[in-house]
Amino acid sequence: MIDREFNAVCRAVWGYNLDDFTDDDLSPKDHAWLDSLTREGASDFAARHGYDLKDYVHGGWVSDWWGFTWMILAEVRGLLTPENQAAAWRKYDEKLMAETNVVGVIRGRAPHNLTILARTEKGLVRCGLAAICETQR
Repeated sequence: MIDREFNAVCRAVWGYNLDDFTDDDLSPKDHAWLDSLTREGASDFAARHGYDLKDYVHGGWVSDWWGFTWMILAEVRGLLTPENQAAAWRKYDEKLMAETNVVGVIRGRAPHNLTILARTEKGLVRCGLAAICETQR
C-alpha cells in the first residue's frame, strides 16, 4: 500500500515514478551520494531544487524522503522522459520474460498497467508481479 501511495504521489508531481528509469541511468557518483544521504542532506538538496521534504503534520521529514530525493535527482539529471521510461520498461519486461514460467507481458496504455502471462501447473494464467514472485520461492 505504501508503494502504491508513493508511486501515486510521484506520478502526480512528476508524471513518472522510480520504475520509469533504471539504476544504470544514474552515475556511480550519484549512487555514492544517495547511499550516504541523510534526511538533512536530502532536505537541503530538495530545497535547492524547489521541493520541501518536511512533514508539517507530524514533524521531521516525510517518510519517503529518500525515494523522493531519487525522483528529484532524476529530474535534475533529465532522466524523466518518455524515452527513458520506454527503455526502463523494456529492460524490466526482458527481465520478466527471462523467468522460466513467464510467457508474455501485456501493458495497458500506461506502462504501469501490467499483466503477466505465466505458465503454471494449472496452465496459462494472467497474474500480477506478486503472483510471479510467489511461484519463484
